[in-house]
Parts: sequence; C-alpha cells; structure tokens
Amino acid sequence: MESDSAVNQAPPSPLRSPPNNRITPDKRPTKRRRQNGTTPNNSNCFHHNDINKTVLNVNKTKLKSKIDEVDQTENIDNQNVIDKNVIMTTDSFYDTNASFDTENLDMSNSGLKSTSPDMLNILSLNCCGIIKKLQYPEFETLLRSHDIICLVETKLDDRDEIKLPGYIFKFKNRKKIAKVKSGGILLGYKQKYEHFIEVIDTCSKFVFWFKISSKIMNTDTDTVFGIVYIPPEYTSYASWDAFSQIENEFLDLSSRYKFVSLVGDFNGRTASEKDFLTLDSHDPSNNFSDLIENSVSILDFLDIPRERKNRDIGKNRYGSLLLDFCKGNNCFILNGRINGDKEGKLTCRNASVVDYCISNVNFINRFCTLEVVDFSKLFSDVHCPLSISVYATNVEGCEVPDYIEESVESKI
Repeated sequence: MESDSAVNQAPPSPLRSPPNNRITPDKRPTKRRRQNGTTPNNSNCFHHNDINKTVLNVNKTKLKSKIDEVDQTENIDNQNVIDKNVIMTTDSFYDTNASFDTENLDMSNSGLKSTSPDMLNILSLNCCGIIKKLQYPEFETLLRSHDIICLVETKLDDRDEIKLPGYIFKFKNRKKIAKVKSGGILLGYKQKYEHFIEVIDTCSKFVFWFKISSKIMNTDTDTVFGIVYIPPEYTSYASWDAFSQIENEFLDLSSRYKFVSLVGDFNGRTASEKDFLTLDSHDPSNNFSDLIENSVSILDFLDIPRERKNRDIGKNRYGSLLLDFCKGNNCFILNGRINGDKEGKLTCRNASVVDYCISNVNFINRFCTLEVVDFSKLFSDVHCPLSISVYATNVEGCEVPDYIEESVESKI
C-alpha cells in the first residue's frame, strides 16, 4: 500500500525552454526558405557566369562546320536571314540609335541574342519596417542577392541608421523625427556602384528617383528609376494627388532621359484591363487631338503579349489612375507579361496585385525577368518581393571613373 506522500506527490513537470520573444532559428522556416531560394529564375537568360560552362560543352569543330554550311547556302529566303553582326556583337544589340527598326534589331523576350550580357538584379519590396526585418538572416540573404534594393514603408526617420556591409543606403523618410514612424522609401546599392548610381532630388514624397550611369547600361543616356509608395485608399495618409505628382516628375525626367521606369507599391488594383490605347480611325467619336496612341506594336515585336494576365480580378480607383498614367505616358505594366511572371501572380495578402514594375516604351526591351518571390513573414507583413533583372553590359567591370582617380592622386 502506497503512502499518502507518494499518492499526493505531483508528477514531474515537463521541461520548458526559457521564455524568448524572438523566434528561435530552429523554429523559423529558414531551411524551407533557403531551399526555395529568393533569386530570380533567369533560366531564359544567358549569364556571364555560364560562359565557361557553355564553351566547354560546345564542339567547336562541328559548330564551325555548321556555320560554313549556312554561309555557303545561297538559296535562303532573304526574309529569314538574320544579320550575324546583330547576334554576335553587344554593340549592335545595345545600339540605342537603332530605335525599334526590325531590320536592324532582332530581340525577343525569350532570351538575349548578344554574346555575354551581364545582369543587374533589382529588388522591390514593401517591407513594412526594415529594422525588425534586418534581424533575420533570411532577409539579409534576400537583400544581398540583388545589386539594387528598392524598399518602401521602411518606417524610419532621420535619426535611424541602417548598415549592411558592402552596401550604401539613401533614404526619403516621411518625417525627419517621428514618435510613430510610418511610410518612407529606401534605395540601396552595392558599394562598387557608388560612382555609377545617383539620387535625383524631387519634391514629391510619393516617389524616390535615382539614375544608373550609361557606362553600366551601355546606353546613350542614363537610366532613371522611380521607387513608388502610395498609401492605401481611405487611410489618413491617402492622397488623390499622388499620381499627379508622380506624373509631373515623370514628364520632367522623360524630357531629359530616354529610359524611365517605376517600381514599388502603388496600392492600385488594375484587374486585366488595358494599359494602352488603340484608336479606331473609322470611329467618328475619336478625338485624335486629345488622345495619344501607345506604341503597343513594340510588344508584338518583342514577343510580349498585349493582354496582361492578372490573378487579381479586382479593381479600385487607384488602379484606374494607374492605368490612365500608363495610357497617357506610353508606359506598360510588366507584371503578367514577361518571363518570370507571365501568370500575373498575387503580390499582397495572397489576394491582390498592388506591387508593380512599369517601364516606358524605350526601356522595355532591357527587362529580362520579373519574379514574384514567395511570401514570407521574414520579408514583409503582407507583401511579396519583386525580383527584377535587367540587361546591362558592364556590371562586373565597374571601375572608378578617371576624374575620381585623378582627384585622389592630386591629394597624395
């Protein structure tokens, strides 16, 4: 018979880990996230890192014999002959003076026809507070997999300092000093681009402009990007004037720069409605003096579908304003159109598309892929990252400009 003390003795308490507000690394989905990866799937792009692997697998003798056979064939239809100089030289591919002349330029969205282009990888994300996210190594890995970082709703003020070794950051905060921090836009780029990327100061608080040197892009003018954050409708920070401000600055910059694009969180839902205008000359109701027809034929030439796909079937007033902006400024939404996101994947709350990449007609041929990265709470509260890659020619060959070297030597 057991004693009373034995009967009343409490069972041993289970082991408990000490309280900790932070998620321990072994309980975060770090392994699954790293297996999925965050870098864009550029399977259709020809990367400079793959050159040696490709050359090793090519039988040069057979390749040369095939080329000789083609050269010796005289009964080829002239319409099917492709100028070998256009394919084999980067100068011909990136000749901006060629405009969209189909006789001098041969490109398609399925891949690049030049020998060895470099890729410039750009991240666009509404991170909903960058300070907390930087605590996670997965978020840092996401940032480091890109050359240029475009973040919105950073929730910083001018007293905050963000550091990531090897990167330079520029800020456009909503307020200089704030008790409750909100909004904000951040531009980051690898330190080796310090002399090739420059901020463009403007008045609008809804867009943060910067330009990439023509030396990297191998273009006749610098390339301009705008990082956009428009607060949601019906919030205290909402502004119906936001699109007008962005459009005014877009027009000003377009008068000085040939290549202009926008990325960010527009909080506009556009469904699958057209972002371009085509005019029917037989329709007497068309007032041609008030309407500008978009250069939609460039989409056909680049083998990019005119009709966007979009899994978000909803539309709001901001979406209508965004579509009007595109129609009036000869711009095209790349979501649901180019490699990486031909399905129009959802970007917010797994329910809507509000994060976009938009390009004017002159720069659209430079985009390689746009991938909507899988959502993770380690990256944002409700938004998916957009991982964008554009063609460049001197990404790895960035050197300090001569005038900077001369300035340094004069001080020694």
